[in-house]
Amino acid sequence: MGQKSPIRGNIPIQINHEHITMIDDKHSLLTTEETHHYHKLLKHHGHEPHHFLLEVTEDQSPMDMNDISYVIIVKTKATHLGHQKTKTYTSRAGSGTWLAEFEQDLKGGYFG
Repeated sequence: MGQKSPIRGNIPIQINHEHITMIDDKHSLLTTEETHHYHKLLKHHGHEPHHFLLEVTEDQSPMDMNDISYVIIVKTKATHLGHQKTKTYTSRAGSGTWLAEFEQDLKGGYFG
């Protein structure tokens, strides 16, 4: 199973048998399935997980929580560390829709 270690700045480096990944997801907003799919996309498009930093945050105001149909909105910011190209994807928590947009950007050469 993955462990979080060591710390580079304030970003934990997640290490497991297959990947060294820099994902800043303090509130565990990404599902395990999203993380696995993310790694598969990187590999499929010729990238290494350690070439990217993912910063995952919740995009809500305190007022949103009073809404009966409250849905957690997640912002996933992907940065290619070599090129410093960044893009932020917005999706409902657990939907994985950001992955389709991320894949289009990988296919289109946005991240190099």
